[in-house]
Amino acid sequence: MVTNIGTATASFVSPFGFTTREADQGDFGEQPSPWHQPAAESSTVAVTFTPTASGARTAVFAVVQGSAIVQIPVSGTGTP
Repeated sequence: MVTNIGTATASFVSPFGFTTREADQGDFGEQPSPWHQPAAESSTVAVTFTPTASGARTAVFAVVQGSAIVQIPVSGTGTP
């Protein structure tokens, strides 16, 4: 669940939105995409995991609204 407590719409659209960072970022995504969150409202965002290799896979989702950034670590294990 994501709650926008700001006074402006948050948008999960790069560069001001929901982006993955780190080496394994291509293994993770979000649904819905693109996504827009009106101020003072909540909604659910699903994180998807489609591993491209075996073993531990990690990334960081960055929720960006203006100059504010919240980093959320995500991980999964890829199997052959």
